[in-house]
Amino acid sequence: MQNKKFNIILLVGWVAMALFSCSDDAFSVLENDIATIDSELGKAGITAVQDPSGVRIQYLVRNENGRTPTTQAIVEVDYEGKLFLDGATFDEGEQIDLEMWQMIQGFQLGLQLMREGETAVIYIPSSLAYGSTGSGNIPPNSIIQFEVTLYDLK
Repeated sequence: MQNKKFNIILLVGWVAMALFSCSDDAFSVLENDIATIDSELGKAGITAVQDPSGVRIQYLVRNENGRTPTTQAIVEVDYEGKLFLDGATFDEGEQIDLEMWQMIQGFQLGLQLMREGETAVIYIPSSLAYGSTGSGNIPPNSIIQFEVTLYDLK
């Protein structure tokens, strides 16, 4: 019984240590990504709204009367996903229905800053995208962007 207690305490300690050591690294990556996004947008003369999460959004078409999606919404959108620094397209869709709860966190956050009828470019730090693992043709720690038109909420 005492050996089992020791193993549980050891496991809890190891998990806590892993979480606290990773959080500094993750925060540093997020800070660096935000600095890169802000710097590149500044160089290009692009004005973007800064969300506290690190997501940036550049509105191309505004609509003050449209509804704003929640995390439980299904949205009808056009989108094109690109790597931020080299502009390589990794995904796109036209008038496609997407479930908000199945999206990466940064895309969810960006869409929640939009209203129906708006078009915007959402800039997403890597930690709110595909993180240190990447996905398919998206390399690890990649900042990404989506140009999105939000048509409808379902």
